[in-house]
Amino acid sequence: MVKNIPKLSTTSFIYRDTRIMNVLKLKHLFDEIELLYFESRRKYDQLDDNELMLLNKMDMKYVVHLPYDRDLSRIEDFKFMESFISKLDSPKISYYFLHSIGNDYDAIERLCHLYPSVLVENTTSSNIFYDLKYTKINYCLDVGHALLSNENPINIIKKYKEKIKYIHLHGVHDGRDHKEITYLDVNLLKFLFDFAIDFNVGISLELFGLTPLINSLNYLSEVFKRYGYAYHGWN
Repeated sequence: MVKNIPKLSTTSFIYRDTRIMNVLKLKHLFDEIELLYFESRRKYDQLDDNELMLLNKMDMKYVVHLPYDRDLSRIEDFKFMESFISKLDSPKISYYFLHSIGNDYDAIERLCHLYPSVLVENTTSSNIFYDLKYTKINYCLDVGHALLSNENPINIIKKYKEKIKYIHLHGVHDGRDHKEITYLDVNLLKFLFDFAIDFNVGISLELFGLTPLINSLNYLSEVFKRYGYAYHGWN
């Protein structure tokens, strides 16, 4: 029996071009594109009305990586993030990925109450998942971040499987993350894919460049054929 991966995405920084051009060049391969907004004070990562209009006109859905340079415990930064999400908010967006700086849990709860599609991501460790496990907040598991923290992603999933709604997938090599998927153990990949299928979880190939993406797609194609997986976007 073929096991079908429910949803795959990749980032808007595969080509060194605009988000619009990345969407146009990649939309035939993926269900969603992960729109990257990292540094809110950098011009490239500020919201542009024309860009948002074009993104909404395209036949594509998105997930959004929110800026990670804001301290939500500060009133002005919380208001900024609330406004940022409200400008983006659209039926085309499935989830938003949020980094915590560690002292902003109350603010994160308020933000996630306003926007339940905001997922908290593990950064330096998965401790934040434990700290927030009794809240209504859901999670994005970043596999590369977990490996850099010497944590086993499989154990994290077993603990928090009901709250994990998305996975960021990328390899780790020589102490650096966001490398090709080829650096990941195939048994880990199989566990992640089975979990994604069983719980209808999306997976973003969180890579930053065309060569890493091509190498990863070629590797995943081999894994799919060998172990009976399929993805509708690559048939």
